[in-house]
Amino acid sequence: MAVAPDDHRVWPPLKLDHLRRLTDSTGLLEHSWGAVPNPIEGYTVDDNARALALAARLQAVGEGEGLGLAIRYLSFLLYAVLPDGRFHNDVAYDRSYEDAVGAEDTQGRAAWGLGELLAVFGGSPVELPSRRLLAGLWPHLSRLSAPRAQAYALLGLGAVAETGDPLAGPARELLPALAGHLEALYDATHDGEWRWFEDRLAYANARLPQGLLTAARIAGDDGWGAKGLESLSFLWELLWQDDHLELVGNRGWHRRGGAMARFDQQPLDAAAMVEACLAAHEFTRDPEWYRRAVLAFEWFLGRNAIGQPLYHPETGGCRDGLQPDRVNANEGAESTLSYLLARLALERSRAPGGAQADSA
Repeated sequence: MAVAPDDHRVWPPLKLDHLRRLTDSTGLLEHSWGAVPNPIEGYTVDDNARALALAARLQAVGEGEGLGLAIRYLSFLLYAVLPDGRFHNDVAYDRSYEDAVGAEDTQGRAAWGLGELLAVFGGSPVELPSRRLLAGLWPHLSRLSAPRAQAYALLGLGAVAETGDPLAGPARELLPALAGHLEALYDATHDGEWRWFEDRLAYANARLPQGLLTAARIAGDDGWGAKGLESLSFLWELLWQDDHLELVGNRGWHRRGGAMARFDQQPLDAAAMVEACLAAHEFTRDPEWYRRAVLAFEWFLGRNAIGQPLYHPETGGCRDGLQPDRVNANEGAESTLSYLLARLALERSRAPGGAQADSA
């Protein structure tokens, strides 16, 4: 049955105030106490890489701050890169490294952010350093084993593959290896009732079908596309309850055959669902997927389990999570980026005659 978004909802205009507050001369700070940046927690490549994707999307919709923000966040990645091309993740406020090397998700997110940057900023001051960093990461991408890391990398490779950049050809050549890994996971795990890549649902779940759908569209592989749609449909059917999205909570996740944790629900999961539904719409041109993307976005605006908005229009930030009786009042980088990335993904999309965001 088709579902419809609330056509009467007025979406708030794009507001970057809190993003600016979290951004200092080093990069994007990770945490915030309420709307006040908390420097004690320092910075992460995870957040600054996602911020690169955001800067690219700002540029794509004509926001003038895109290039300046891209330079700031790219400079942070230049500081965090290791000699072998991989990245640290955790950097303290005094700029000391707090890890030996970032996790695979960090490397995948770096590829995602750098790929989106290259796709938009060709011929700009960020082109050469972006390409250099992505090329340095290249040997490690084919060896990724974590499925979310593979999916993130596919998003970055997919962005580059559709450009005239020198890395476009290598990106198209690498896509099958990463998509093949995800397909193999799906083939080994799914059955008639559990149509998924793993035996549990955890965080950023919708990025897995999004990665497969991205690869399918670029490579013209209907097999990947079918499995991406099948898994995304399973996720949607599981999470859409009554009139809102019930995201998997981080207090236990959801294991096959078990009960799903309802809280805390995280903004990065809502953003992943928005973008995965848009990827499904782009692959199929079925307007139902666009409507689902809008419905998923409305989770941020109060269409959720407790009827409370996580987006804070006064600050331009996004609260950090949905708890059983309240929202987490902190407005950290991951949450704020999740909202803005989803908002701009919809901004760039062309609605098939349905509700669409007001111009910012």
